[in-house]
Amino acid sequence: MKYYIGNIDEQHGEFEVEQSFLFATAGDDNQLMERLAKEWYGLDEHDSCGLREGMYWNDTMAYGAGCHYEVTKATYDELKDKRVFTEIYADEEVKYDRTPKTFQEMGG
Repeated sequence: MKYYIGNIDEQHGEFEVEQSFLFATAGDDNQLMERLAKEWYGLDEHDSCGLREGMYWNDTMAYGAGCHYEVTKATYDELKDKRVFTEIYADEEVKYDRTPKTFQEMGG
């Protein structure tokens, strides 16, 4: 298992923002990072017209996989325990279900 800090790059017109998170995998980190980026907003269809490869539109903003960096397990655990970054994916198990739900399905 290897441990990473990943970034999703977002472009809102002239402004660029990075969303950082933790993930761990024994598999292909580049392939996983691309999948996590594609699923970032939970959209069923992905429009990338006019954007570089790996970038997608979400209304008027674009997003895609940014850089990711390998860290030691100790660093990963400390960042997770201190809630510096959210752990999105580990041990080949998705930690958060981003599937849209109705108010009733959420317990309301």
